[in-house]
Amino acid sequence: MSPETEKAECLIKECESVMKELYAECVKEAPNFGVLEDCFKTSLKKSVQKYLINSSDTLPTLDEAENFLRSIQINDLFLALGCAAGNERAWWEFDQQHRAYLERVSRHLASTDLNAQEVVDIVYVELYGTRVVDGERVSKFATYSGKGSIRGWLRTVIWHSLVD
Repeated sequence: MSPETEKAECLIKECESVMKELYAECVKEAPNFGVLEDCFKTSLKKSVQKYLINSSDTLPTLDEAENFLRSIQINDLFLALGCAAGNERAWWEFDQQHRAYLERVSRHLASTDLNAQEVVDIVYVELYGTRVVDGERVSKFATYSGKGSIRGWLRTVIWHSLVD
């Protein structure tokens, strides 16, 4: 393992207490989403790797990494992880909070109301994940990092569905 990789892993390990704190906040807010701490931390670690470590020539400081973690939309991420795992309560919450938004954006971007409804249906299928890889269902939610709002991310998902 290269010295840079070791330093990056050490930095991520030093952020464990912040990740644990963020997880506790999410569980307090939404205890029924069924998101395991390891799953939550893995998602946060991927985001740190992608947006901080891989995007810079120099390794960020511990303060920069912790500030980045605190800037993540953790409640949106927690909801997405719950939905990706197929948690019924998370899905219900997602539907209540975001279905009308999905429909509104789809109508705005699609050429007809029929296309808009098809797009919403397609997006729900992608979000739920009907494709199975190595015995596990693959949900589009797994690509959400929490870096931006879930609604911004959903708008991009809708746009890609229309283009495809």
